[in-house]
Amino acid sequence: MGLLERLQKKSHSEKIRIIWGAVIITAALLVLVWVLTSRYSKNVPKDTSLFQVIYRGFGDVKNSFGKKQ
Repeated sequence: MGLLERLQKKSHSEKIRIIWGAVIITAALLVLVWVLTSRYSKNVPKDTSLFQVIYRGFGDVKNSFGKKQ
C-alpha cells in the first residue's frame, strides 16, 4: 500500500493535522533559508547596473514622447 493510499484512508481530522504539520515545517524551513541567505548576502556587493540601464531607458522613452507632441 502506497503513501497516498494510506493518507486517503485516514480520517478527516488526521488529514487536517498532517496538512498543518507540513505547513508549519515548510514555513520553518523557508524562514531558516531566508535567515541564512540574508546573512550571506550582506558580504556580497550589489550590482545595480541593470536597474540603472532600465531607469535610463524609461527616461529616453519619456523624452522621445515629449518631443513628438
